[in-house]
Amino acid sequence: MTTGWTPASATPQEKAALLRLCFVYLTQFVHKKSGDSVAKFHLANGAELHGINWAADLSKKGLLLSSAIMVNYLYELDAIEDNHEKFIKKEVVYSKGLDRLF
Repeated sequence: MTTGWTPASATPQEKAALLRLCFVYLTQFVHKKSGDSVAKFHLANGAELHGINWAADLSKKGLLLSSAIMVNYLYELDAIEDNHEKFIKKEVVYSKGLDRLF
């Protein structure tokens, strides 16, 4: 990112790329030592990756750490145990709505 970058100045291609990268990071790299600790917490406890939100945290910290992207997790009581078991097997359960990112 260059100085002064904001989500509002992103091209549609940049937006799509950043959202895809976020999805890949949270589904493919969360199990690694350097993976996101908040994602690990929720996914290991049986949540599903439910939403990836563009321009959700416009604070200086949000822009710096996540390009203003925020994530939602959903705990479906009937699926928590299965989701946890899948996470242990290096799988990440995510909402069907996120299929649009790839």
